[in-house]
Amino acid sequence: LASVLGCAMFAAVSGSSLATAAAMGKLAVPEMLRHKYDPGLATGVVAASGTLGSLIPPSILMILYGIFTEESVGQLLMAGLIPGILSAAIYMAMVWVRARANPEFAPRGEPSNWTEKITSLKGTWSILALFTIVMGGIYSGIVTPTEAAAAGAAGAWILGFLAKRLNKDSAKDALVETARQSANIFALVLGAKIFVGFIALTGVAAELTVWAGHLDVPPVMILVSLSVIYIVLGTFMDPLGMMLLTLPVVTPVIQDLGYDLVWFGVIMVKFLEIGLITPPVGLNVYILKGVVGDAVPLETIFKGIMWFLAMDIVTLALLIAFPEISLWLPTLLLRS
Repeated sequence: LASVLGCAMFAAVSGSSLATAAAMGKLAVPEMLRHKYDPGLATGVVAASGTLGSLIPPSILMILYGIFTEESVGQLLMAGLIPGILSAAIYMAMVWVRARANPEFAPRGEPSNWTEKITSLKGTWSILALFTIVMGGIYSGIVTPTEAAAAGAAGAWILGFLAKRLNKDSAKDALVETARQSANIFALVLGAKIFVGFIALTGVAAELTVWAGHLDVPPVMILVSLSVIYIVLGTFMDPLGMMLLTLPVVTPVIQDLGYDLVWFGVIMVKFLEIGLITPPVGLNVYILKGVVGDAVPLETIFKGIMWFLAMDIVTLALLIAFPEISLWLPTLLLRS
């Protein structure tokens, strides 16, 4: 349960599912294995909870979705907050039920008093400070989402120096990795923009919209069909590429069906989350395998992830059945 919460909090700072899985895999998995937790549960919970970085703001995928669809980034980030918390709560409920039913899955650890628990939190102030800088800046209106990203990067830089964890070599590595990731993202966005032009020129999107509108089925059935398609695509495509390549075709259909694009942004990101842990190409699973090494076989991690995949389907069904879960906070933001 603490691993789920830790992943959710780290995701709220990093905005990246892969980074969350890698960081928490180094911290949480060895501790759970040391306490004789079931290896599938210990690795599965981190691989699955790492995907919360896609929903909980500030989410990189949400920002790119907003840029691509020209929807409000602020509303999209707010729309992902409650679904992200809901996903974490459903994961925790499932883990708790399984552990109660079979205590060997997660044996009880040594008891600790409240003084020890509170003292252990003294090193988390920097994470809370960074989250406050980024999200507080956006929703107070002091900075735009773009400026908040710069403020967050500067804040992380300063906190790294204050904590004496950022030296010349690590700073260089951070800059090189940032440049590499940014280049990859911009290459994908550029390719997607060219693809959009091609789709518009051929009229495929318009034809698909007309075709979907004339289907003698309820709109929700088309949405369910899209869910199946995205889950299948997630088994062999990376999340960013999948989103940018399908949005030009899917967005007009969704708009024509009368669905809110902010709400669909949450659904889309949930599809991508599922793809991050779906075999055979679950990126989070492979990232975690690289972290734990030979301690846990890859097949064990994939077996452990199946319970969490089932919970993701439950969450997805709730988000589709009750759009208010995603839209309540953005509506409140608009009113204020």
